[in-house]
Amino acid sequence: CSRASCAEKILTEWLTDQPEDVAIRLLYASSLQQRGRLQDAVGSYQAALDAHPDNVGALNNLAWVYHELGDRERALRLAERAYQLAPERGEVVDTYGWLLLSRDKKSALSYLRQAAQLMPDSLDVQFHLARALYENGKTSDAVSLLTEILAAEPAGFSEREKAQALLDGLRGGG
Repeated sequence: CSRASCAEKILTEWLTDQPEDVAIRLLYASSLQQRGRLQDAVGSYQAALDAHPDNVGALNNLAWVYHELGDRERALRLAERAYQLAPERGEVVDTYGWLLLSRDKKSALSYLRQAAQLMPDSLDVQFHLARALYENGKTSDAVSLLTEILAAEPAGFSEREKAQALLDGLRGGG
């Protein structure tokens, strides 16, 4: 078997025998999410939440999966709950702010500023802030931040193409 399929088989066997092992369930759900198996990830995150309803990591990640699946209402509710439980965690603040952006641009900007302060080295979080700046009419601030982001080393920056496209558009080059 391939490395991924063998690992999945081991994890599913473990979880069958140890269904209360939330840490392994979350690891498995994250793996499913990263591989694009979003419906399977939903089931695994939900099982973790059934065992531990206030698990912030499960709430936050499940919110993101629902966002990717297009269930914006459920995603936002879960992200807000995660934020209420852990307002000091940058990744949670970022998820909540990013999901809120389509509904309440001004509030989202506030949350994304907070997330950017909590996670100054995350280019993805900084991009989310730049997008919120743009959405709130702060174009020059967005251009400055996007320029700074794109000049940085892009290792692990999943939103690079979107950041470049936004910057080009703001500069009139796209």
